Amino acid sequence: MFQFIKIKDQDIYLKDLLKNEKVVVKKSDLVFGFNTEEIFEVRLIPWRGSFVFTKGFSFHPSDAQKFIFNEIKRHRKDPDLDPELMMLRLIKMRFRFERYKHVKPELIYSNESKI
Repeated sequence: MFQFIKIKDQDIYLKDLLKNEKVVVKKSDLVFGFNTEEIFEVRLIPWRGSFVFTKGFSFHPSDAQKFIFNEIKRHRKDPDLDPELMMLRLIKMRFRFERYKHVKPELIYSNESKI
């Protein structure tokens, strides 16, 4: 789970939200479509001293940032919580958000979701 920081030349600077570390994807072909307002999930594959993106990006809506940051904070504080389960829950919420466009994101990205 990442947050976009900046693009310098063709290098993309990201923040790994779960590890709270900066990551640089050097000489990336994908330099468009990133926005600091969005949190996204993607797999990064180590390659020649850097990383490359896989093709499967999943962008979460900016209205969900507060909920996602709270979940990440909760997982950082409690090492017994499984981050894989959190990411699975968030990706399910993202799909619900896509399916139910008429519903506010705050109602989908919630621990008490009614959807």
